Amino acid sequence: PAVCYAVIPDKGYFTGEGGYPVLDHERLIKALSGRISGMEHIDLLSALTLSDYYATDTHWRQERLASVAELLCRGMGAELPPCEYRAETLAPFYGVYAGQYALPAAADTLTYLQSEYTDAAALTTVETGRAEAVYDADAFFGADGYELFCGGSSALVTVRSPLCQSGRELVIFRDSFASSLTPLLLPAYSKITLVDLRYMSADLVGDHVDFSNCDVLFLYSASLLNNGYLLK
Repeated sequence: PAVCYAVIPDKGYFTGEGGYPVLDHERLIKALSGRISGMEHIDLLSALTLSDYYATDTHWRQERLASVAELLCRGMGAELPPCEYRAETLAPFYGVYAGQYALPAAADTLTYLQSEYTDAAALTTVETGRAEAVYDADAFFGADGYELFCGGSSALVTVRSPLCQSGRELVIFRDSFASSLTPLLLPAYSKITLVDLRYMSADLVGDHVDFSNCDVLFLYSASLLNNGYLLK
C-alpha cells in the first residue's frame, strides 16, 4: 500500500505579483520534506491554477479537479478508470470571502458532478451512522453551501463504492478540501475513509479505522498547515 502526502496550494499563491502577502508554498514544502520520512510527496502545483478556485471562497472547484484526481491516483499507484459525469449547478454561492469585501461581490455558482459511481455510493458519518448520499443538495441552502459535499464537517466519514472493481481502500487525513475531491476517486477505490483531525483526536483514530492493506493519503491545504494548532 502507498503512503503519500500532498499540500493544496493556497489560492493566493496563484494571484501573481500583485504585491499582496501570500503563503510561501515552496518554503512550506521544503520544511515538510525535511521533517517527513517514509512518505512520498505528490506535488499538486502542476495541476492547479487560480481559475480552479471559487472567487468568493477558499476552496477549489470540484468540476476543475479531474487532473488533481488523476495525479493523486497515479502517485499512489491506483488506476482511475474513465468516468462520465453529469454536472449539476446551484446558485448563488457566496463563500467565506464574500462577507469580507468592502463592495458587493458577484456570486459564484457551485457545480457538483454526478456519475454512476456517486449514484451507487453509500456514505456514513460517525455522527449519524446511517447510510446517506454523497451529495446533500439541501445543505447548500444552509450556512455554508460547501457542506453539500461528502457529509460536510465530520470527524469521520466512510464512503463505499460498490461499482468499483479494484478492491482498493484509501484513508485520507484531510481538511474540508477533500470533501469535494472524494467523489472523483470513487472509480478507483472501493472504500474511502476521511479522517478530520480538527474534530477527532489522533489517539482515537486507531479505534475507528482499520489500516490493513489501505493506501493512506495526508491531504491538507497550505492554510491549515500554516495553522497546525487546529489539528488534535
